[in-house]
Amino acid sequence: MLDLLESHDCVKIIKNDTYIIYYSCVYKFPLVVVEFFPKNLPRTKIDRKEIGECFGPDNRLDNNCMLTFQEYADYIMYGGSFGHNAVSTLHKSSENEYRSTFNFSNISPHEITFSSGILNILKFWITGLIYNSQYKNIIVITGNIPNNSKKKFNTSFVNIPTFVYKIVLLTVGNTKYIGAFLIPNMHMEEVDPISSYCTTVKHIQEKVGVDLKKLIESYYGPWTKIKDLREVDSISPGVNKEIKRMVDTSNIYSKLIYAKDIDDLEKEWEKLVEHHRDNRNFKIYYDMAKLKLKFK
Repeated sequence: MLDLLESHDCVKIIKNDTYIIYYSCVYKFPLVVVEFFPKNLPRTKIDRKEIGECFGPDNRLDNNCMLTFQEYADYIMYGGSFGHNAVSTLHKSSENEYRSTFNFSNISPHEITFSSGILNILKFWITGLIYNSQYKNIIVITGNIPNNSKKKFNTSFVNIPTFVYKIVLLTVGNTKYIGAFLIPNMHMEEVDPISSYCTTVKHIQEKVGVDLKKLIESYYGPWTKIKDLREVDSISPGVNKEIKRMVDTSNIYSKLIYAKDIDDLEKEWEKLVEHHRDNRNFKIYYDMAKLKLKFK
């Protein structure tokens, strides 16, 4: 995998302070992103509401390597989203590092209920590992598995990853552990527990078609010395207000963007406005759904 990624002309390696991107100019999204979380990583106080969501091109890539705003807008109209690979809230060593996570080099076309639901919950669980004093030397590998063909959204043709995988590596004492997850990038009406997506690196390799073990060993040492993460962690973030909020958010996006007609959409929007004061992100999907239904 490492040789394939580093030697391929159409794969660009983009190094940031706390994560590395292996970016595909063919598919126009990252194939692999490797994040590093040492215990002594400095954190800058950053307010996302003040800075905003500064999505945009990465000047380290040619424009023809990246999807355009228009292509993302066309995809969002049909249930897409700007999908982070390296998680913005976990990369606050500096404001520049935080802002870099919004570059298109770190973004993939992810379905909105998948991105706001199960993937967000998995990121929440990983955040808990990072702040757990028992665990150290944490590395998270995120990968997008390309589709065999592009899909048409209005006038745009976009390759939508079929699956997203995450591989978590950490150390307890002197013992190394690994956990692997494989999740379909698709509309989800219900959010299942993250443990239901646990799998093996071998199974992910079969989907990817390349040697992930070599990539893992290049960052974490001999494969034979790495144990199953489930031996020390329950693979569950538990049930709390934040998890419930993520599930509710995913359901709201689903009801808006997949509304069957204008009347159905307006009913869902009225319910939302009544119960949510801050509906700016939902408004984007309401507007997109309305536009799509008008021309249906």
